This record gives sequence, structure tokens and C-alpha cells, in this order.
Amino acid sequence: MNCMWCDSTEAKESLNTVYWELPDGTKAIEIQETPCIS
Repeated sequence: MNCMWCDSTEAKESLNTVYWELPDGTKAIEIQETPCIS
């Protein structure tokens, strides 16, 4: 796959774990298998 920002052909689609935090910082949730490009 080509990266749309740098035009690299080394970009790979994968899945990642991300965290979403409430604006007041009191709690966070984990979101697994989030699409990403690395």
C-alpha cells in the first residue's frame, strides 16, 4: 500500500489497541483491533 502522506510503499495496514479518555480525565476505555497504518 502507498502512504497518502509520504508516498512510501513501505506502509502496511494493521490493527492496534487505542485508548479513549474522558475529557475530565476520570476514566478511559480500551478499544482493541482499531485499524491503523504503520
